[in-house]
Amino acid sequence: MIGEVNGRLYPRLGMYLRELPDGVDSYPDRVAKASLYQVMRDLCEIAVDPARVPEPIAALFDRPPPKNRWIPEVHSVAAHVALFDASGLRESEFMELAESYTANIAASPMYRALAFFTSPRRLFSGAAKRWEHIHQGLPLEIHFDAENKRATIDMRHPPNLWNSLAHDWTASSWGPLLRMSNATGGDVDVRHSGPTGARFEVHWE
Repeated sequence: MIGEVNGRLYPRLGMYLRELPDGVDSYPDRVAKASLYQVMRDLCEIAVDPARVPEPIAALFDRPPPKNRWIPEVHSVAAHVALFDASGLRESEFMELAESYTANIAASPMYRALAFFTSPRRLFSGAAKRWEHIHQGLPLEIHFDAENKRATIDMRHPPNLWNSLAHDWTASSWGPLLRMSNATGGDVDVRHSGPTGARFEVHWE
């Protein structure tokens, strides 16, 4: 039936939506740019079966909104998870797509200004505000330690809005941005992942 998740074909999507208080209708005040899932769709070059996912998610693939439109964050995450399920990739392979994902987003006119910086200091300066250009209601708190070439990023969100897969994907996709800032040996790791947020640790040489 349209509107239900086929648990065999889309197991991660079903699990994600079951953890939310109102399923696909949860947290409508938290929003993300539609371009985020569309970059992932184009990168994967796979199709999501609209008859096997809830109608709001099917609509994102049947009738894609303009890339600069705000959509519910739950729909954005669900679309990413549905693409992961449909791809048949292992999680490690899915994470390897993150660098290409970042490069594709960074190359678009909308996000080019977010991606290219001359140093880690300039990258992190105002990064929390720039994040709000693509996610609203998903605040970041950044602590930058230039002397030790370290930073921590704390993300807060309502329960289960993001899951560990979303946290891991984000860390993988942030790595290339750090290296674009001329950081040598830069990496981003998930230090903590929980139902209401995550802590990311950033280090470079």
